[in-house]
Amino acid sequence: VFTIIFVLLNTNNSNTKMIVKTCFANVRPREDLVGKTLREACFHDHFRIAVIGIQQPKRSVDDRGEVHEELILLPIPDLDNVINEDDILIIVGNQSQIELVARKE
Repeated sequence: VFTIIFVLLNTNNSNTKMIVKTCFANVRPREDLVGKTLREACFHDHFRIAVIGIQQPKRSVDDRGEVHEELILLPIPDLDNVINEDDILIIVGNQSQIELVARKE
């Protein structure tokens, strides 16, 4: 499951009518990517996408015992960051490439 944040349309300056769609999306990672580092997942080589950020949930308990959760943004993550099940990857690529990485729910 993923959400496309926005799409950039780039047109070729030659006489061809080629249009390239570049999508920015929030994606929950597939199960086989969980536990791997960004380096091990080889997003660029295998999927032709770039991970430009990771949102990770941070849970805390207040004085009354209530659990609170907020998302912490890791911009431009290090290649040694491990992908967690609850992470939301912020990625750039075309829609078909993004679909290859997104968790199917």
